[in-house]
Amino acid sequence: MPISSLGKADGMVYGTFSSFVHTFSHYFQGKSAKLRQTLGGSSPELDPAEQPRIMNVDDFRKRGKEMVDYIADYMENIQKRRVVPAIEPGYLRHSLPTEAPKKAESYETVMQDFENFIMPGVTHWQHPRFHAYFPAGNSFPSILADMLSDALGCVGFSWAACPAMTELEMIMLDWFGRMIGLPEQFLPFTENGKGGGVIQGSASECNFVSLLAARFEVMKELRQRFPFVEEGLLMSKLIAYCSKEAHSSVEKACMIGMVKLRILETDSKFRLRGDTLRNAITEDRNMGLIPFFVSTTLGTTSCCSFDSLSEIGPICTDQELWLHVDAAYAGSAFICPEFRYLLSGIEHAMSFNTNPNKWLLVNFDCSTMWVKDRYKLTQALVVDPLYLQHSWTDKAIDYRHWGIPLSRRFRSLKLWFVIRMYGIDGLQNYIREHVRLAKKFEAQIKADDRFELIGDVIMGLVCFRLKGADDINQKLLTKLNSSGRIHMVPASLNERFVIRFCVCAENANDRDIVVAWEIIRQAAEHLLHENAAEPLVEEDELEEEEDVGKEKEVEEVAEQNEQPARRKTSEGAQPSSSEDLIAEKNKQTLAYKRSFFVRMVSDPKCYNPKIVRHLNLGSHRKMSEDLRRDMTLRHAIERGNTLNSRTRSSRLADSRNMDISSSADNDSTEEMTVALEQTGIQTPI
Repeated sequence: MPISSLGKADGMVYGTFSSFVHTFSHYFQGKSAKLRQTLGGSSPELDPAEQPRIMNVDDFRKRGKEMVDYIADYMENIQKRRVVPAIEPGYLRHSLPTEAPKKAESYETVMQDFENFIMPGVTHWQHPRFHAYFPAGNSFPSILADMLSDALGCVGFSWAACPAMTELEMIMLDWFGRMIGLPEQFLPFTENGKGGGVIQGSASECNFVSLLAARFEVMKELRQRFPFVEEGLLMSKLIAYCSKEAHSSVEKACMIGMVKLRILETDSKFRLRGDTLRNAITEDRNMGLIPFFVSTTLGTTSCCSFDSLSEIGPICTDQELWLHVDAAYAGSAFICPEFRYLLSGIEHAMSFNTNPNKWLLVNFDCSTMWVKDRYKLTQALVVDPLYLQHSWTDKAIDYRHWGIPLSRRFRSLKLWFVIRMYGIDGLQNYIREHVRLAKKFEAQIKADDRFELIGDVIMGLVCFRLKGADDINQKLLTKLNSSGRIHMVPASLNERFVIRFCVCAENANDRDIVVAWEIIRQAAEHLLHENAAEPLVEEDELEEEEDVGKEKEVEEVAEQNEQPARRKTSEGAQPSSSEDLIAEKNKQTLAYKRSFFVRMVSDPKCYNPKIVRHLNLGSHRKMSEDLRRDMTLRHAIERGNTLNSRTRSSRLADSRNMDISSSADNDSTEEMTVALEQTGIQTPI
């Protein structure tokens, strides 16, 4: 790939790949030489026929450069691939051997299998037409930093385990905290301060450890007030709060933490308001429960709405509740001063998190978290065996006390690379460009009176739908995803099916928005007017299918042609040759595989855990009904050999009536359970 075809910044980054590979090879070569010297010479020579073909330093230097070229080519030509794969569950199991290889295999063989078997099952998150979920941070500087991190292979559970890892992480949390405008109390180097930051693996971990810290604090106080009450009884009184648009990880955290969760309603803009929280707290205290934790969201997953932190914060301070602020997606945008008004009330929070691996060009995993009092966090998680202690414990931070896992990757390295190589100005321009493009797509929706917007467009996410019933919107999304040219996912807002369009690609531009809107518009036109010509014709390279077992299929088709039965194609015409039948069969198989994946990604349960429970119960109920019906009919048929026809018919009718009655009773019971789960207190498992 000619470097001249890249942008100036990308060309500079691409040009450094080879030097990185060269550095790695020298690093490993030095380690190998030192090891041989320590052992007093090289190991005895093996028989060349028995010697495994393991990659050495020279091989790594060569293959590393080839891998750089492969990655660069992939990123440069990614738009030629389908956004989502055309596969079904279990596709890979039938393609790979059932057992691991006995002998070493070559690099060429592994890469060939990667392209043939792995790539066909990849969803291309960096594709310019990928508009699902949220961005998956990715950039060349971040990839380079991950290469270094993997090469070093450090595990930074304590300062002594890798001092540079711990100290760079502290500095990055201070840099980034200042970039997004966090109060001084949260920053690690504030004089006489108790605050600090840590990089977790995901926002789910941030939510969980915040809840554990809050639970530890309230339980410590309750044990002092009620020393003779069983701890399990005290914990059963605890209750946490979030809005119904909060991420499902809050609910999971409460399940694991064995505390109750109350899911609160939002206003017309899908925000949790202060009055709603205050009323819920009052009701629960009157019932003898103990409120202790509130999780708010700045930039919800479903529609990027923002809870009213300025109203909720003072209530949490007055009620002495731990307030956690989850800004996984939108938090990165606070590096732009024009968005910091959304942080109003953050001074009342005890913890805050955002994910640079979503919207700050940093590869997963990298979720930054700050706390106002680091001692309250570490007290809840500290475990200090002798083999992990060191002589600098009193003067250094050990990040193993700040999260669930002991082992930690060198995550701060890629954050350091990205911030330095883009600069604050470059990152601000990247955020602002995504917001501008989202506004451009919003304008397209507003200009077409067949569509409607749902929620405000503040960041890079636009929620929209066709005016009309949910069914037609689900058909539209299924049609779009099945085309292979664009990928989006749905959400449920106020019991309505909406489609989410998120600007995700790093180098997204106006043409990408125009093309995406044209695909959506044409699909809607065809859906609303069935006589319109089908617009979504894929490119030739996207229609290519593997020719597996073609000779066998030709033989099967030849045998079928000899039979007198007439087989018709989907257009109603009889095929004139074996090749026509094979093409039709491949088309039907491909359509089936695509429809399965499309149904999966277009399902309305994506961002509403209450709907997940409802659908799971519905599926379980239907399966139970079918099983009962089958068993009833089977028993009736077995008994029918000794009964006359009238008696047999009567018993079958009774069985069906009994089954229908039983199903109706089960329906009403389960629907009532679901309703209670949606509106009441979520009890722990």
